[in-house]
Amino acid sequence: MGAYNAVSRTVDQLILATQNGNEKVIQALSLVLTPRYPSQLFQAVLEGLLVFFALVWVWRKPQKMGVVSGWFGALYCVARIIGEQFRLPDAHIGYQLFGLTRGQWLSIAMLVVAVGYLVYAYRRTGPKIGGWASHTEL
Repeated sequence: MGAYNAVSRTVDQLILATQNGNEKVIQALSLVLTPRYPSQLFQAVLEGLLVFFALVWVWRKPQKMGVVSGWFGALYCVARIIGEQFRLPDAHIGYQLFGLTRGQWLSIAMLVVAVGYLVYAYRRTGPKIGGWASHTEL
C-alpha cells in the first residue's frame, strides 16, 4: 500500500504543477499530454471493417474470378491513403512530393496495379462464381 500512496502523491503533485502552469513540468510531460488522433482505430475501421463490408457487398452476386481480389486491392489502397492522413510520417523519411507520405505513394502505386488487375478480371472470360443473393434481390 505504501508504494501506491507514493505514486499517487507524485501523480497528484504533477497534476497540481501542470494546473498551476509550471513550464518545466509541462515541457517534461508534453509528449504524454499532447493530444493525438487515434490513427490505429481509424485505420482498423477503414482498412478492416469498411473494406470487409464493401467486399461482402461485391461478393453478394456471382463474380468472375479475380474480381473480388481486385476490389480488395483497390479498396485497401484507398483506405490506406485516407488513413495515412492521420499519421505522422516516419521521422527519417518525412513528407515527400505533394505533401504525401511514402506509405501513400506506395499505396498509389499499388492502387494502379489493383485497378489494372480489376480491369483484367472483368474482361476475362469464364464462369462466374460465388454469391448468395438470388436474382430477384439484385
